Amino acid sequence: MLTVSSTSPEMGEANESIDVNFKGEEFAIGFNGNYLRDALGVIPGEAEIELGLSDDASPGVLRTPSDTSFTYVVMPMRL
Repeated sequence: MLTVSSTSPEMGEANESIDVNFKGEEFAIGFNGNYLRDALGVIPGEAEIELGLSDDASPGVLRTPSDTSFTYVVMPMRL
């Protein structure tokens, strides 16, 4: 289970839980939501998305299996 949460002084708080295929130890990681939105904005709405994570300090890698030329790297923020 992946829990996505967002906090904004202007908008408030939001939480969403998503079933995911994940192997490894549980950890918490934070990203700038604007950077993730930029990446997701260029991916077709029905495309499957892979978010590769190794630990809470390493970059996340967004990929789509249907377009192997697309790779987006996003650096984590300290929580």
